[in-house]
Amino acid sequence: MQGCIDYIRAHRDKVRPGAPIDFGWLPEFIYIGTPFFEPNDWQIIGSIEEIAESLRYAKTLGVNVLHLHFRSRSAAEYCDQIAAFGRDVFPLVDS
Repeated sequence: MQGCIDYIRAHRDKVRPGAPIDFGWLPEFIYIGTPFFEPNDWQIIGSIEEIAESLRYAKTLGVNVLHLHFRSRSAAEYCDQIAAFGRDVFPLVDS
């Protein structure tokens, strides 16, 4: 991904030097807590610190927009996942 971002920035600088640009990233599904499913490579699970570390990687690439999606079995659980992310994980990602 770093190569793609560098390529886009280089071409932006040729056309509109210094113009603001946003880079988004859609990471794997996130689940905070003990998963109800068998984990695999297309999910981010683990401790709050491990989840935050995985998402902080995007910042090192220059990403400034995260498009998050959470695993859940119900709308209530989905809301709980979002609340847990905002309360416990995001402060560690944004630090």
